[in-house]
Amino acid sequence: MKYTDTTTPKVLAYVLLAIIACTEVGLFVSTMPVENKDAINNILQTLLTLTVAAVSYHVGSSSSSATKTSLAAKEEAATPPIIPSPSSSPNPEPARIL
Repeated sequence: MKYTDTTTPKVLAYVLLAIIACTEVGLFVSTMPVENKDAINNILQTLLTLTVAAVSYHVGSSSSSATKTSLAAKEEAATPPIIPSPSSSPNPEPARIL
């Protein structure tokens, strides 16, 4: 099984979305201690960055690029390479400067 055939990116994106949603709800429901404000903000920013990266991969160009690469590899394996014969390659004349 190839990496592109797994559901790991999709599951990871959903798990991160659930974590970030629970964290946001927790911040609105509970009170945040002033002395822990910077630590909580850093954790929240890291979670948001991971979530954006996972969702971007899932719906973005990295996933599509991996699919295109695997399709191109299948196509390349299916068609034999064309090797030109030595007699069919024309020898162009050198350019002349006037």
